[in-house]
Amino acid sequence: MEKITEEQYQSIIESFTFSNYKNITEKGWKLESKFKSYINEDLSIDEIEKISNRLAMAVANPLTCEWAHEQFVEKEKIYKWKYKKQDSDGDEYRLSNNFGVIALNCTIFGSPFTEKEVIDAGYNPDMFERIEVDNDK
Repeated sequence: MEKITEEQYQSIIESFTFSNYKNITEKGWKLESKFKSYINEDLSIDEIEKISNRLAMAVANPLTCEWAHEQFVEKEKIYKWKYKKQDSDGDEYRLSNNFGVIALNCTIFGSPFTEKEVIDAGYNPDMFERIEVDNDK
């Protein structure tokens, strides 16, 4: 089964309240056709059609949504980020977590971040060499 992004998962969750889910199951509506009227504008019709009926129901169902997240949502890759340039002394700089702030520090250890986190912190990912690490952040 195809994986979905975290954004798609959140759109499905936000688009269904318990009452919408209850109406769908009680009336026997096919989710594929009714899903379009409940879905957030974040997803296009093509994206909605790619999501299977079972997957969308598992995500929308409050009893199975956490399980569906683990099974079907793509995990974002996490990297350690080393600045490509060195200072005049030859010191290397890495991105690290300083009390919740992503900062460029002269350290041999860096903290793992997703590309989105690096961009959100105001850094250009192209300025760094990245090494993928385990996704157990």
